[in-house]
Amino acid sequence: MKLRTCLLPLVAAVALVTQASAQGAPSMAAPDEMKALAYLTGTWTGKMKMYGMGPEPMEAESQMVCESILGGRFMRGMVTYDMGGMKMSGMQLQTYDADAKKWKVWWFDSMSAQPVEMTGDMKGDTCVLESKPMKMTGMEGESVFRATYTKVSDTEFTMKLEMKDGDKWSPMIEETMKKKA
Repeated sequence: MKLRTCLLPLVAAVALVTQASAQGAPSMAAPDEMKALAYLTGTWTGKMKMYGMGPEPMEAESQMVCESILGGRFMRGMVTYDMGGMKMSGMQLQTYDADAKKWKVWWFDSMSAQPVEMTGDMKGDTCVLESKPMKMTGMEGESVFRATYTKVSDTEFTMKLEMKDGDKWSPMIEETMKKKA
């Protein structure tokens, strides 16, 4: 009986603290801004041009499967590339950081030991993201990348990847993705 008398106030106090914390806790829901990426859900095919691999751009094909994950907080794109018989795969995670009011992307691929992290803004149907300076395997010094995604329609978007070269941006990849019906 004595133990029960001692535990009852403790249980009541824990319940009150838990309820008070829950009322002041930030929302665990996905940011509303993530709704702008809902059209990406599904399977996509693409045609791309890669620059810097020779005098002419190299053409490649890609396929991407996108899905909303982790309660809608992230959009994950799993990508495969066929570059003239050379295969590469990658994964992109994208979210909106409501505290920073910025879009964030992490890119991982089968040809690099480290992810590329980019941050940026969306204006209308165009999202422009820039990486922090980073060391890339096989490249001198640090590199900075800029990715520009433009929604053409609910079934098409374009992506342009550039690398900073002094005070200008040099194209690396231009791609058009179309949603499979």
